Amino acid sequence: MTLGLLAALGAALCSGVAAVLQARAVGRPGSSERLGAALLVRLLRSGTYLTGLALVAAGFLLSVVALHDLPVFVVAVARASSLGVTALLAWPLLGVRVGRREAAALVALAAGLVVVVASGEAGAVADVPSAVRWGLPVALIALVGLALVVERRTGPRAGVALAAVAGLDFGLVGVAARAVTGTTPGELVVDPALWALGGAGLHGLVVYAAALQRTTVTRATAALVGIETLSGAAAGILLLGDSPRPGWALAGAAGFALALAAALSLAGSQPVVSAQTGESPTGQDEAPEASGRDERLLRRHTS
Repeated sequence: MTLGLLAALGAALCSGVAAVLQARAVGRPGSSERLGAALLVRLLRSGTYLTGLALVAAGFLLSVVALHDLPVFVVAVARASSLGVTALLAWPLLGVRVGRREAAALVALAAGLVVVVASGEAGAVADVPSAVRWGLPVALIALVGLALVVERRTGPRAGVALAAVAGLDFGLVGVAARAVTGTTPGELVVDPALWALGGAGLHGLVVYAAALQRTTVTRATAALVGIETLSGAAAGILLLGDSPRPGWALAGAAGFALALAAALSLAGSQPVVSAQTGESPTGQDEAPEASGRDERLLRRHTS
């Protein structure tokens, strides 16, 4: 269990740094590129995005290691702590000062994580029903269709909705990683869980990039992490047989709720990349407001 926990926390570290790098590569919110190969090709030409992508891949591999030793809900909460990692890195790297509210959220996040880890029972899934395994690629197809519907819209709300879809993608990745049972190359090639794992990971990256173009990184990350944590944990318990230790159900649920609430509060209040992307603390572009003030001053002067 120690190896799994270390891997999960390592995945959170990679994800926290990757979120900042991806936001820098995508650019400031406001554009609304269509989902597809063109967006992916543009991002792959960015060294910053490729570095973030490498960290995403490293985090993914660490998550797979963790999922073979820990229940999905434990790994999901550990990955949610990436928001805390990002906030902590904002001090030395971005010069963003963390206030009392953010510090309290970090403490609550750590406390909730400790309780969840203590309530988790180690052990990999022994047998995943065939219906669940084949249902994973079907769920991926549904998410692709949902993203195509949402991406026709523009604006911050569409960005949050796209980030939520990306969260479902990454939640599906976690479940699929636990469901992969093939051990030989021949078995892996025909394993539907493996195909769902790779497809959901790639689709989640593209959808998240589109979300960052429509809303701020804090809102997008909050939606992604919240949905990923809830969907992955629920699927692990309902479909994969994950369960807390005997007598730890209520404590585990309370710790899960505390950690998730703290993570979302931290993401919603901390402008973690404002120094890099030009976001205002409120997550809005201040240029139109400044332009309006200049116009009013000009009118007063000419009158």
